[in-house]
Amino acid sequence: MGYCLAPVVLIGGLLWSKQPSVIFQQVMGVNLSAGGYAEEVNQGKWLLAESERIGRPINLYSLGNFDVGAVEMVDWVQSIEKRASPQKFMVKRPLNWIDTPGLRAEELVHSDFLLLEDVRAQGTTEVSPISSWHDEVERFKQFAYLERGVDKNGLELISGGQVKLLRVADACKFREAFVRWANAIQWTNDFRDRNKALLEKPAK
Repeated sequence: MGYCLAPVVLIGGLLWSKQPSVIFQQVMGVNLSAGGYAEEVNQGKWLLAESERIGRPINLYSLGNFDVGAVEMVDWVQSIEKRASPQKFMVKRPLNWIDTPGLRAEELVHSDFLLLEDVRAQGTTEVSPISSWHDEVERFKQFAYLERGVDKNGLELISGGQVKLLRVADACKFREAFVRWANAIQWTNDFRDRNKALLEKPAK
């Protein structure tokens, strides 16, 4: 009887809560946070319009979990609504279940836009070596967002909020800044081997 009543009690508690827990909603398979991703949906719609403007699918590099997924799903929804029309977002991630997890520089520097979720505040001293792909992703998000600027790392902030949408406004500057950033870090994982082709390529 307890197993039968527990879901009912939990859902009832979620219904009465002013801010229902997202984790409990996911466990129960319900969505009581309608409108909670309005900003992300608007970002997705803006990206769709940008794809239409330039006349081709756009390359997105997505760094996050739930909120970046809301942006990406706008493209899936439109594709379904328009009877399987071609998708407008070509999405790359550091974890794709095929390759070894981690950042791939070639995919990053050939992106049109970056989606960044949960960018942490930068510490006063960033001298610790990076030993895991999780650490490299977090450190890259700090580099991309906190050091942004077309004249600095080639990235332009389009919109903020929980998900930061950045345009690769100057691909050459972005590549150069990425290489400088990577070379300033002590890597104890396979980052350098994974990105050897770009890091050792002579600058043009």
